[in-house]
Amino acid sequence: MSPTEFAELETVLTRVQRWPPPVQLSLATRILQSLQASAMHPGGSIKNLLGLLASSGSAASDAECERIISEERLRKYG
Repeated sequence: MSPTEFAELETVLTRVQRWPPPVQLSLATRILQSLQASAMHPGGSIKNLLGLLASSGSAASDAECERIISEERLRKYG
């Protein structure tokens, strides 16, 4: 959090603390609900997320996977 953001947060907090408790609670509830809603949809739709996993080529065969693993082991352990 930058110093400017921290100062803004303090200003908002000071202002909100002057409100009656029921209004403060209402604001807190709305903030938590908005966070919960955004947590349910973190990066977009499932279709978009699956698109990140898409590949233009075919999947590697078992033999290709074994070759890749062997090469990486040789690279890592010598």
